[in-house]
Amino acid sequence: MSGAMRSAAGGLVWFAPCIALILSSLPHLSCSSPHATVADRPPAHIAYHAEKLFVPAGWSAVPDGERSSFPELILTKNDGGAAMMLRELKPAASAESPLSKEDVCVLGNISMQNKLGADSNDLRILRLPSVTGDEKEFCVYIYSENSLLRRVVVFRAKSKIYEVELRQNSDSLALSSVVDAQMAFVKSLMRAE
Repeated sequence: MSGAMRSAAGGLVWFAPCIALILSSLPHLSCSSPHATVADRPPAHIAYHAEKLFVPAGWSAVPDGERSSFPELILTKNDGGAAMMLRELKPAASAESPLSKEDVCVLGNISMQNKLGADSNDLRILRLPSVTGDEKEFCVYIYSENSLLRRVVVFRAKSKIYEVELRQNSDSLALSSVVDAQMAFVKSLMRAE
């Protein structure tokens, strides 16, 4: 029995450097957290301007003066039942090149992990990130926050990584009734490349 204990202890000594290496590389694979303050993360300047954007019927772009610099662009449903937020996901400089070659759902998983944040018990993942679209160009996941649904589409456009988050503002609105508007908006952003 003491021989088995010695070999188990020897195995742990061998695995420790491997585990340390893996854990030390994790920060390089994350994007900036949406929970970071504006002082910690300078606002991204999106090349899309509200005047030149496709805005789905029944939606309006919130003017720059009526919103903070984060998120970069907000669309609201005219009846106030939902909102869409466009954000650029900015990976750390050391992770930019490796992530440019990754599948879009790797990016979706990173986006989802950033949303979960360690301090929030009000968020629940309802649909894990999965690829969608004819050419598998989008990654979609759904979560709930305080019992309201959030649908996030992660995609690439203009050699950058973006997400459009569709937010249910009232539980009386069926999220499925505005998904088509979200996808039309996302596709218009991709065509604007």
